Amino acid sequence: MREVALTAIILSTLVGCSPSVPASNESPSASIVQQQNADALVERAAEYGSQGDLKGAVELLDEALRINPRHATAWVTRATAVRKLGDYQRAIQDATKAIEIDPKFAAAYCQRAFAYQQSQLDNRVEQSFADASKAIQLDPTSSLALIIRGNARIEREEYREAVGDFTKAIVHNPRSYSAYGNRARAYFALGDVRRAREDINKALSLNPPKAELPSLQATRKMVEPQP
Repeated sequence: MREVALTAIILSTLVGCSPSVPASNESPSASIVQQQNADALVERAAEYGSQGDLKGAVELLDEALRINPRHATAWVTRATAVRKLGDYQRAIQDATKAIEIDPKFAAAYCQRAFAYQQSQLDNRVEQSFADASKAIQLDPTSSLALIIRGNARIEREEYREAVGDFTKAIVHNPRSYSAYGNRARAYFALGDVRRAREDINKALSLNPPKAELPSLQATRKMVEPQP
């Protein structure tokens, strides 16, 4: 039960995906005490990350993985932290390691999809689409995975399908400014300016972080009538 509680805490505070729990994070050779020490480090790392100390979080996760190299939650949490630091290649590698340990860990696919989408790799769109789809297959309630796949669909010019993904994301997370903002882009691409305006105004009303405002405001400017 400790693993279940830990994973739920980590994925709700730092990772951003639904708390879909890996089958097992514990190496057969790891002692109970070692596992508890690794769990405690991962939990502290999530707290550091939620407070903006991503480098501190990575240091704690490095130590957790030295204690237990098969701690899937530690790998996916470090993937999240290094992705936020802009190291997309390392994030992909860490998420891949989590998947190797537990092929049914939805959050690992979700974070690898996110890293691919934010990277400049040649195969970024198809990889992010494939990983987000796998995350959704494993956890249909993952609003983040639905948003990532919706964004990949926009890049593939599959605008109606993108609207569908963003709409499902909103069902699972009605306060997702990201889902509303990106659905506005898809509606605009379809020529539905009225719905695009409604969505972007809704996104801005949900008090998004300051870092997200420039992108959302650019979308609002795009959908507003030109003088």
